Amino acid sequence: MINNSTDKLTETAPIIERRQDAMVSVVDNKIYLIGGYQGSVFLASCEVYDIEGNNWDFVSPMPRPRYQAGCAVLNRKIYVCGGWGDDGQALATVECYDVTTDTWSCVASLPTPSAARSSSIMFPRKQIEKLLKKQRGKSDVEKTVSCAHLLPQGYDGRLAGAS
Repeated sequence: MINNSTDKLTETAPIIERRQDAMVSVVDNKIYLIGGYQGSVFLASCEVYDIEGNNWDFVSPMPRPRYQAGCAVLNRKIYVCGGWGDDGQALATVECYDVTTDTWSCVASLPTPSAARSSSIMFPRKQIEKLLKKQRGKSDVEKTVSCAHLLPQGYDGRLAGAS
């Protein structure tokens, strides 16, 4: 890790579970490493790195494995948007991780499946706020039920125009 004040590289504790194409976010001076895959194993697991303590620990896993998803932070919550599922299909679901309660919930669906998003900062705030408005007024049970009910009727998981 590079220390910005000294411009020196510092060795850090290794992650617990090797992974690639994972999503990364920073909340409260902690680095969250989310999903990804290792070899042919697709991961729902998530790790958090405490910068001050120089240690990694597992937090609650995502409801479903995914990799190469969009990832954004708003109000101390991490939003993981789309990505590739363990079945090789692009996902439209948006999951929200609450760092305070260590819980995941389904927020809504993207208008179309989306994957291979690399930006962790540029996910449109207005889109997240729009998705959150859809959830207002629903009970906690309704908010945490599988996102499958949010997909368009007849949706088979393939991108439009894909063979």
